[in-house]
Amino acid sequence: MKLFILLLCCSLIVGCSTYREQDESIVLPELIEQSALPAIPSTVIAEQFRVHANLFIDETGRVTNVNFTQPTGIESWDSLAKESIAGWRYTPALVKGRPSKVCLKQCIIVDVVQPVYLDLYEIVCASLEDANKIIETLNNGGDFKALASAYSTANSRNNKGYLGRTNINLYPSDIREKLQLLKENQYSQPIKSGDRYFIFKRDGLMI
Repeated sequence: MKLFILLLCCSLIVGCSTYREQDESIVLPELIEQSALPAIPSTVIAEQFRVHANLFIDETGRVTNVNFTQPTGIESWDSLAKESIAGWRYTPALVKGRPSKVCLKQCIIVDVVQPVYLDLYEIVCASLEDANKIIETLNNGGDFKALASAYSTANSRNNKGYLGRTNINLYPSDIREKLQLLKENQYSQPIKSGDRYFIFKRDGLMI
């Protein structure tokens, strides 16, 4: 099975001007939720793809339209990839401190790798203060599943925080690296991703 890891390079278009990360007047959107890209045909042999796209993002960080300016040329894959990217979520772009609709010029570098699975639980918090309180409770013997059900802001709280057998290569690199270090029944310290803080617990063996 072939899997994709994404590396994202971007710039922001607002009106007729193009902004870069160093401009103090704007804050670039940050990817905080992504769904997996489709598998490539087995006849294709490649270790890396590059796709250039314009993503239209509203004030809440939702992707409202996807336009590939430089597709892969694999029409079936490009079509399914657009559908997947349309489900991604970003932090809102800030222009002079205010959430704004933007067009994000995105260069998506796609590496083809093998999946790595862990059985994971998660607790997602809206602030570092909340996450630190959860960690303090866990350190004092608190039950991870009960805390997830009571305090997590993610939909997984409905399943006591359980994510199931999860391919960790779908996470951004900073999260993925920390997940690889988790031992069985060990939980992580708060990990910031976008505007939220994640606490993960590993349950089971890596495959």
